Amino acid sequence: MFVNKKWFLPILLMVLITACSPESTEPEAEDTSSSQEETDETAIEEDQETKEDNQESKQEETEVQEEDQNQEKSQKAEQESNSKNQQKGDSATVTRVVDGDTLEVQMNGQKEDVRLLLVDTPETKHPSKPVEPFGPEASEFVKDKLSGEEVRIVPGVEKYDKYDRLLAYVFINGETIQEKLLKNGLARTAYLYNDLTMLDEFHEAQATAQEKDIGVWSIEGYAHADHDHGYHYEENETSSNDSTDEESSTDNSGHDHYSHMSEDHDCGDFNSAEEATEFMNKSIQQGYGNHRLDGDGDGVACEG
Repeated sequence: MFVNKKWFLPILLMVLITACSPESTEPEAEDTSSSQEETDETAIEEDQETKEDNQESKQEETEVQEEDQNQEKSQKAEQESNSKNQQKGDSATVTRVVDGDTLEVQMNGQKEDVRLLLVDTPETKHPSKPVEPFGPEASEFVKDKLSGEEVRIVPGVEKYDKYDRLLAYVFINGETIQEKLLKNGLARTAYLYNDLTMLDEFHEAQATAQEKDIGVWSIEGYAHADHDHGYHYEENETSSNDSTDEESSTDNSGHDHYSHMSEDHDCGDFNSAEEATEFMNKSIQQGYGNHRLDGDGDGVACEG
């Protein structure tokens, strides 16, 4: 069969192009498809990470909100508790501040010596001890806050101690003077054997001063919470007069009455009525009462 050479070469070229064309285009399609799949997977992963970040952020915000709400509830509960406790008490006027933890008030038509519940301030007027650090500051603080002021007195479960002092929480402007002293490092929690109603609040107030190392907590080993043994302080220098006073306050048995004035005494502790009377008068001046040494109230202790 005769083939025209003029058409042979173009036809052969078209056959070759047609045969090679599908093979040459398929890889390009596969590359495009693969690239699209990778792009889609990356977008999905980024979207998932964004969602997780948003969830974590929302969870953190929720936790912060819950913490704030809990703090508000705690503060509100404390305020309500203080308000309820305050409402239980009687109105009184502070007529004298003896020291940081002892007051005189006029209440219900009569004078009352009041000892602040659950706290202890450093000594300022103890007959056989030096003035202790932060004792004067505590006394001045209470004088500044309470002198001549109207307060509310909430007695403890056991109303009176052995010195005939009224044991009480003392409220001023919705807060106890005890909490104010504790927050400023001018007192410590102590004598936990009567009414513990507000002990948690007092511990919280005290923690503020402890964390800041202020007041009685600024001296290492000086103050201890919830103990009854006073403050650990020794004056470096003592005068001969101090030694003389200590000797004169010791009876023949060697017992130093004045260094234990806060403890209960009876007539058997003294060698004479004169000695007992002198001790009783100083005890009354220091706010510790008469120890029931004057049975008939005539001002003379241990007669007979």
